[in-house]
Amino acid sequence: MNVTATDVHYAYPSFSVQLSRVGIKGIKRTITQKRGDEFDILRVVLDVSVDLPVEMKGVHMSRNVEAVDDIVENMIGNDISNIEDFCIELAKALLERHEYATFADVTLETDYTLEKETVKSHRPSQSNYKLTAGASIFKDKGKVATRKRIGVEVPSFMVCPCAQELMKTHCADQLEHLGLDIGMVEKITDIIPMASHGQRGISRLIVETDGDDQIVEARALIDIIERSVSAPTFELMKREDEIETIIRGHRNPQFVEDAVREILRNFLLEFSELPDSTHLEVYQENLESIHSHNVFSEKNCTLGELREQLQFNGG
Repeated sequence: MNVTATDVHYAYPSFSVQLSRVGIKGIKRTITQKRGDEFDILRVVLDVSVDLPVEMKGVHMSRNVEAVDDIVENMIGNDISNIEDFCIELAKALLERHEYATFADVTLETDYTLEKETVKSHRPSQSNYKLTAGASIFKDKGKVATRKRIGVEVPSFMVCPCAQELMKTHCADQLEHLGLDIGMVEKITDIIPMASHGQRGISRLIVETDGDDQIVEARALIDIIERSVSAPTFELMKREDEIETIIRGHRNPQFVEDAVREILRNFLLEFSELPDSTHLEVYQENLESIHSHNVFSEKNCTLGELREQLQFNGG
């Protein structure tokens, strides 16, 4: 006698509410991304989820892993050109397997390595970053909307402008006590970078766009951040690189708030053609050196909201 087990997932729940997201976290896979003649082998960590209607007890979790494996398998010999498209294809596969779902979301995280030249000695070296990507697909009354996102987390060198101003005033007082006239004091304090307390910064920029909008390259986002902070960091530093980085940082002191504003400004200049619906998440955290706490600043907005605010403020 054959007995067919009841599929408990389709049982009516004891408390009937729709759940926004149900899924699996931490699926690890290896994918290949092609950039022109270059290939990036990425060890990725995936979070995948769908929504659950009111009449169902649970999601078929195994279907999530099946969707991941099918998409990864299909990539063999067909390397992707960008990881956002990989996330979109995976989100589509989730919706196909979960016929009851109207929403699917994929989040991908991986380490990302770029070749860089040291700032002064021009030696080749590698710098490591964190890369995130994702996609969300919504179904509503026969219509489908797709959103994709790409983001980076970048280490940065930050210098406190408040402490630097205090040190400038202190040095000026000491030089005046030595008998130097005010004109010479001003020349010295302008020429010599004033001391301050430095911080390791954590800078994050995530961009979300419609599925058919232009591709936003992770490398461009890294470049935007490194142009927006006091100074970029490097794995390799010879003496001339170290002094150049310190001078650059102290010539460009910034509050944690300044870094967020500069990232927003440089993103607008770089990607001015992106539509108002583009969503930005900018986050800066400074690991304080002379305090026992850290500080942070962030901005979440659409490009439309940012442009409207700048227009209102005359920016």
